[in-house]
Amino acid sequence: MALNINRLQTGAAELGLELSKKQLERFTIFTEWLDKGNEKTNLVGNADPEVILAHHILDSLSVAADLDTSSGVQVLDIGSGAGLPGIPLAIALPDVGFTLLDASRKRTDFLKSFVAASGLANIEIARARVEEAAREPKWREQFDRAVARAVAPLPTLIEYALPFLKTGGRLVAQRGPTAPEEVVAATRAIQELRGGPPEVIRVNVPYLDFARRLVVIEKVGQTPDRYPRRTGVPAKRPL
Repeated sequence: MALNINRLQTGAAELGLELSKKQLERFTIFTEWLDKGNEKTNLVGNADPEVILAHHILDSLSVAADLDTSSGVQVLDIGSGAGLPGIPLAIALPDVGFTLLDASRKRTDFLKSFVAASGLANIEIARARVEEAAREPKWREQFDRAVARAVAPLPTLIEYALPFLKTGGRLVAQRGPTAPEEVVAATRAIQELRGGPPEVIRVNVPYLDFARRLVVIEKVGQTPDRYPRRTGVPAKRPL
């Protein structure tokens, strides 16, 4: 069963995004690549096109609600995995630059092969551990936005993400209905990493029957040099 283009177009429109014929073609290619890639590497679990449409493509596009779409904006997708939410966003927002970061060679090889096949020019693929990448001058405090989907508990994710952001940049984290409680649990991490007051935004994703939230945290000052801590520590001992 192929991706339902009409449902994709309608769903994207509900999220405020108008997709061209070329963009729709790229989403079709992405769905096909996920299906093929799933045979070798468990990228998304269920590769049924209807699941990919609602749970992966449209869910990813919901992040655009808090992205600056100006030309030249740079977005980091942390723990991109199968390219979610980075690839759907990059297809829909061609003027925005995306760096997809993941530690797995199999996943980054998949991402590179898709980018080459699709002709997307606004994506860079990077393979590295997030704690190590955040200390590289070419990436530390270089991004306008950081996005993440199903990566880590919020306190850990904040330690991963905020070192990459410029002051004034924003982390946009996809979470579920427990987002308000997660924000409370992440109070120390937000303060330590120089985040501002968090905002929880409810998003309605077309064709999904469960609640989604975006946790948005603006970076209000320079992250102390000691963060992120060495590899593995943020996950084992979250702030």
